[in-house]
Amino acid sequence: STDTPATTPTVTTAPTETVAPTEAATPTVAPTEAPVITEAPEITETPEEIPEVEEVIEPDLASYRLDGDTLVFYGGKAVTVEVVEKALNEYGIYQEDVRNVIIEDDILVIGDYAFNYFTYLTGLEIGNGVTSIGESAFESCSELTRVEIPDSVTSIGNSAFSCCSELAEVKIGNCVKTIGEYAFWACSDLTSIEI
Repeated sequence: STDTPATTPTVTTAPTETVAPTEAATPTVAPTEAPVITEAPEITETPEEIPEVEEVIEPDLASYRLDGDTLVFYGGKAVTVEVVEKALNEYGIYQEDVRNVIIEDDILVIGDYAFNYFTYLTGLEIGNGVTSIGESAFESCSELTRVEIPDSVTSIGNSAFSCCSELAEVKIGNCVKTIGEYAFWACSDLTSIEI
């Protein structure tokens, strides 16, 4: 008879994981000594440890109405790019159909990119409640000729009015503390800034 070398048994702890035996390992393992877990254990946590989606507070977004070729925003704290897109979609119009924008006094924030590339926008009224004009908010509004920023505004974002090539006159309220980089960059007709 031929002697074959004895093979060392392997201990399996889970269906996909094989562990090499140790010197103290026995050739067989009783099911009660090494149970195989086939399902993940249920994890129970208290509600304080799991953030709830309902706790995420959406900003108080503005309402809007269309008066001819004028979009009017009111009744909220923020005019965001999403609100503007929703208004355009609801009325079935495009950016180039809007000639005037009115931001009423109860609006606090004009969000980043809100009116970016409204290339036919010629009139803009910013209400006395607005405190912040976001990054690129009116970038490339190439037909805009005059902007009056009220005293309530404290910050003007980067590139807020950049590439407004027809913009000739800007009046900035006395409470502005920060004007972002390139806020009025490439405004080739700009001849007057009053602060």
